[in-house]
Amino acid sequence: MKQLACRIWKRVSSRIFVPLSAGPQQNVLEWLSARRFPDSSLTLIITFLGAMTLAPYLGGRTIWFVGTSAVTIPPVTPSFFWIIVFATPICWCLLGARLIHASPLRVSCFLLAAVSLSLLVVAGHKRYPVIALGAITPDFDNSYQVEFLETQRYWLMAHRIDSNAERYCHFKTRPISLGTHVHQGCAVRIDKIDLEAVGYAELGGESFAGFDLEVYVGTTNFPSETSECVSAREWQRVVQRPPNKEVEGRIVVEVQRTALMPGNVAKYVASYDFANKSATARPTLQWTKLISRRDILVTGQDAKLQVAGWTLWGTPVIFQLNSISARVTGRLECGFWF
Repeated sequence: MKQLACRIWKRVSSRIFVPLSAGPQQNVLEWLSARRFPDSSLTLIITFLGAMTLAPYLGGRTIWFVGTSAVTIPPVTPSFFWIIVFATPICWCLLGARLIHASPLRVSCFLLAAVSLSLLVVAGHKRYPVIALGAITPDFDNSYQVEFLETQRYWLMAHRIDSNAERYCHFKTRPISLGTHVHQGCAVRIDKIDLEAVGYAELGGESFAGFDLEVYVGTTNFPSETSECVSAREWQRVVQRPPNKEVEGRIVVEVQRTALMPGNVAKYVASYDFANKSATARPTLQWTKLISRRDILVTGQDAKLQVAGWTLWGTPVIFQLNSISARVTGRLECGFWF
């Protein structure tokens, strides 16, 4: 039985793996060159195929700067990404294998091997979806909007001096899930978080004052919802932050008396641009403390968003936010997890 298997293997391998000098087999480049196809065009073919091969791994990367302007390799759509990932191994095999004028069996075996390699590459990307995040265009701006983070209540940030002595007020919203589409096996890259709220401000005798407004996104170790005023001696509780969050944005929003509407009403807007490591805010951005992100791989608990605010200004002030609205823009790629 063993000898029969060896004979069959020798016969099949002799037809498939023919020595280069044993037959008329040619690869695509040799076949084109034999027909006097210009070498410059052949170079363009290889260059184009090389660029398509690197596109899933270099898309979205900044390669150099012209003055202050960044030159960035364009990302691709998620569907085109998977076409590239699947097609490039097959194209390279066709380009390098000596298949022209080869036997049908040899051609079939090489094509089967090429398709198998392509499927393995796709499976690898699905197993580790973080690889794809840099190359694909942001695609969950519309799907992941938390329109009313909390309703029928308000969030308070204040420095108060009253009959209960000096107190600082701060809040943390409950952690809000990014949605059922971000499930186990998904990778998320946050590009931008926008917050909006209508509220009011009491500035005491000052012409302007400010408060800290922070956002966090991650999967574990979120503190519980908080809305409290503590004594000045306990100010450390006010500035406590969720530990080890993949995405963290911290800014100081300044409110001028001239920006307030009748009744001390104010409209608060904050935008954390993690892709460009910058932030904007209204009425005024006073200071950007931190804009930081890492890719989030959801392996167990859901990805959540939490908003926090506080103030430690010396002059008594009160800032109030009503029904915070949040919109998360980013890249989402989901694979399988085993």
